[in-house]
Parts: sequence; C-alpha cells; structure tokens
Amino acid sequence: MIKQTAFWLVGLAMSAACVAANAGSIQFNLTVDQAAKTWAVTATNGTPDNKGIAGFNIDITTTGDVQLLKMATAAQTNWAPTGFSDVRTTGTLANGQLTALSGFQATVNAFSNMDDSGLVYNDGFVPASGAAQGPLQLARGRYTGTLGTIVVTPQSAGGKPSITLFPLNYDVNGDGAGNFLPNTTQATIQATSAPSVSVQVGVVPEPSTIILAGLAGVGLVVSARRRKTA
Repeated sequence: MIKQTAFWLVGLAMSAACVAANAGSIQFNLTVDQAAKTWAVTATNGTPDNKGIAGFNIDITTTGDVQLLKMATAAQTNWAPTGFSDVRTTGTLANGQLTALSGFQATVNAFSNMDDSGLVYNDGFVPASGAAQGPLQLARGRYTGTLGTIVVTPQSAGGKPSITLFPLNYDVNGDGAGNFLPNTTQATIQATSAPSVSVQVGVVPEPSTIILAGLAGVGLVVSARRRKTA
C-alpha cells in the first residue's frame, strides 16, 4: 500500500510537469432521500480532454444537526466499482463527518505489467456513445438529524482537486516488446475543477413566513387582552 501510494504521488508530479494541459472539470452530484435518510454521491466528467476518471478522494461533511453514518455494511459506503481498488477506503467517520473516502484504479499494476486490461476508461462521461460509462458512483451512506446541509468537497493535492483522470495520450501497453510508445504518458493527471456541492436537509422557513407567524402571535395576544378587558 505504501509503495502504491508513493507511485500515485509521483504520478501526480509527473503529470503536472508533462501533461498539465490535459485537465478536466468534474461535477459532483449529491442525492439525498429525506424519507429514507440516505445520501449518495456520483461524479460527472464535464470535458472531453481526457479519457475518464481514474481516482478520487473526497470529504462529505454536514452543518446543523445533521450527522453522517456509513452504510450498515461499512464496505458498501465506498460505492465505486471494484476496479477502484488502490487506496480504497470507506472514509474516516468522526463527529458525524466523513473524510478521506477514496478509490483509485489499479494504475500501478497496469504500469508494472504494461497491461491496461484491468482499467476502465471513460468513467464519468454522460452516455453519448458506446464508450461512455455514465456518471461514476463514488459514495453512499445514511444520516441522522432534521435540519442542516450535506456537503461534498474534493480533498486537495498540490492545490488541485484530488480527482485523477486518464490523459488522452495515456498508454501503458507499449509496443509489445517492453517499450512505451513515443508521445504517450504513463501517469494520470489531476482535474482542474471539482466544485463542492451541497443539499439542504429539512425545510428552513422563509423570512416572510417567520414574520407572518410573529404577527399572528401578536394578534392572538391582543385578542386575548381585549377579551379580558371586556
């Protein structure tokens, strides 16, 4: 695991230096079922300048009285396909906040074996052709509480979102004779944009509703006083 993590960090550095022009915009999609008290996160790849999502590391946090829980079977909290097996975690749950939930495709093995058959490209692209895999499932869980927000934020690595992508010139298969092809890269790159998203849990009264309720209360008090004086 230590070697794999180190290789991933080196890959980020290589990609920043060599193919920084290839970058993507990731959109998180957060769904909250307030009846079932569950939440789910997917990601959509918004730009065609890459070959899909290779890995992710995200935080899911809350405000108000909302507290997160993992799935009853904790391993199911990481909702990504099984191919996202490197540095795969269900996150750290503390004080109702879930941080560092991650999963990366097995690019280390693919590089070592010069074989990408275990990788899946085009994850995150909304289906527009036979190659697109659609939104990528990331995480899911439960929550308690009645009023607040649930927020999804990418962790940061080197000042960029910790979401990795396959660049267009990514190739680990080589020429079949143990050599990588010219003008290809064997490193993933980071997305340049992955804005946080949030969903409101519960209903916050509109200011006008609060004012009307206050006026109604005042009216009841005045009415009661009038009855007493009569």
